[in-house]
Amino acid sequence: MGFYIKKGRAKNLSENHKNKISLGLKRHYAINPVSEETKKKISQSNIGRTSANKGKRFSKETRLKMSIAQRGENNANWKTGELKYSTVHKWIVRTYGRADHCVNGHEAKKYDWANKTGEYKRDINDWHQLCRSCNMKDGVKMKNGS
Repeated sequence: MGFYIKKGRAKNLSENHKNKISLGLKRHYAINPVSEETKKKISQSNIGRTSANKGKRFSKETRLKMSIAQRGENNANWKTGELKYSTVHKWIVRTYGRADHCVNGHEAKKYDWANKTGEYKRDINDWHQLCRSCNMKDGVKMKNGS
């Protein structure tokens, strides 16, 4: 349920009601788009104004929700398209933790996340955990195309 405050009155909104309001606003701005000139005027009028959240203290629960909401593709710094080798490797370790076993059943001191297809996608199904020797053999196979 949403919470809506207008002219000092608080009101709980159902999901259906929130969707109706959202659709109405989308239609309004589709028919009456805001001009660049108006956007600049609004921007200028907000200069020097403090944020509504300045000085506000959020509970641990709220901070956790805010943190989760900004993860992955929702983050402003999320990159799509061609990614560097190291970027994707860092992402897989940060998201799923360090590799701790070999899918081939070998015992080793160190394990790596290895890419299965060579496409380096941000998709867990494109990765598996291997010991270093299996990872090297797998890498050679991918280079040779076998």
